[in-house]
Amino acid sequence: MDIFSCIRKKGLPDVGVWNPWEKKSKAMVDFGDEEYKQMLCVNGAAVEKPITLKPGDEWTGRLELSVVPAS
Repeated sequence: MDIFSCIRKKGLPDVGVWNPWEKKSKAMVDFGDEEYKQMLCVNGAAVEKPITLKPGDEWTGRLELSVVPAS
C-alpha cells in the first residue's frame, strides 16, 4: 500500500528532517541501537529567519503531521 504524508504548519516557515544515525542512537537511553534504521523525525522550524521575541511578546507555532493511504 502506498502512503502519502501531509504537513500543515502555521508560524513555522521551514521543515527540518533528521535521523540520529548510528553513533547518536547508541547514546539515547530510550532508543534501541538499531532503531535509527526505521526512524525519521520531522519538525516544524524557523531556520532561515529565526523568530526573536522581545520581553512580553508571544508567539505560537503549530505543526500537524498526518499519513494517509493513497487512493
